[in-house]
Amino acid sequence: MARTFTLPSIRTQVRQRADMQSTAAQLFITDSEINTYINQSYTELYDLLISSGGQEYYLNQAVIPTGGNIDTYDLPNDFYRLLGVDANINGNQAVTLRPFNFNERNLYRSVYAGGWGVGYNLRYRIHGGLRIQFIPAPLNNINITLWYIPACPVLGETDTADGVDGFEELLVIDAAIKCLQKEESDVSVLMARKAEMVARIAAMSPYRDAAAAERVRDVNVELLTAWPWF
Repeated sequence: MARTFTLPSIRTQVRQRADMQSTAAQLFITDSEINTYINQSYTELYDLLISSGGQEYYLNQAVIPTGGNIDTYDLPNDFYRLLGVDANINGNQAVTLRPFNFNERNLYRSVYAGGWGVGYNLRYRIHGGLRIQFIPAPLNNINITLWYIPACPVLGETDTADGVDGFEELLVIDAAIKCLQKEESDVSVLMARKAEMVARIAAMSPYRDAAAAERVRDVNVELLTAWPWF
């Protein structure tokens, strides 16, 4: 069973860790303020997990139907980080797309047709403001699948989140530090404990699939997938 947590449960632990359970303490730092601290701390845990490498925490996907010679499309509203882009060519051929550098924007604007088959010279680039551009502009209807990490959600009172294996303690410690900093109290002990938690998460989060280590990407397989006639 996953180690889930809720905002009220973390808030209670924050008050316990910061010794702010009295009525006076609750007036000094309200539940609403602690909720803000917890959500700020949650983004730190979230980034540690999605940066762990190889395990794709919180992976999501979205399909963008293209066509009509349009080259730029909106990304999902919750888009944060892109992990991969697939194009469905001719209805049944999935091709992994690569990005283009901005100074290469005119190198890939034509469809390549070979004597032994047809390859599609399609590349993409993410623009600020949740937009993705493809070159050349897709002429036919092509479904583009985006594999991406959504932005860290803001926890509400009734939301449940995954603590993986007690990693939610980082939220408790970090939010308690923020509470004590407002009080101008010593936070050195909690800062040391936070460093231990960050080190533990960084060490353990990449290995949920301990049976098989990550390997170097096979670019030859990718080439044959994109150019089956080669």
